[in-house]
Amino acid sequence: MVEKFWKTALAIGGVASTGAFVFYSLNKQWLSLDIFSRLTPNQTFLIMLVFLLFVFLIAVFMLIAWVIDKKRNTPKSNPCIIYSIPDGCSFRQVVSILAAEDKSVIEFRGFRKKELDVKLSSKTIEASSTLRAIELIQSLAKSFFPAYSVIKIDGKYIISKKE
Repeated sequence: MVEKFWKTALAIGGVASTGAFVFYSLNKQWLSLDIFSRLTPNQTFLIMLVFLLFVFLIAVFMLIAWVIDKKRNTPKSNPCIIYSIPDGCSFRQVVSILAAEDKSVIEFRGFRKKELDVKLSSKTIEASSTLRAIELIQSLAKSFFPAYSVIKIDGKYIISKKE
């Protein structure tokens, strides 16, 4: 019941007006306490300032908690390419499959056949693009694999061995 009331109040008046209503309600009841009749005006003013600071700090804390929670619960952008590489596939096979899924072709420059047939470890690759996925494949080689660069020109991935 109370939750429904607050949702309705927030929807109608927004956060600022709801906060002002809560502050006014607390202040009105708080100032009518018996202790204030025994305090000097300066003491009452000081207590009022402390109360305002306390309410402000709680509001800031709640805002920070909301921002942190929102960041934590915001889904991370999904990579475009998620590909599971089975154990024993060669570099050439994996790159060819990635390029085919991107409706592109592959051109290898400067590699020997033996280098392109290096077997890869089983792993899932997550990358923002096919080009980035091809760059990441080098780290899966079970034996030494030479450094290379990847560029895409007119629907063709050119993978060049670095000298």
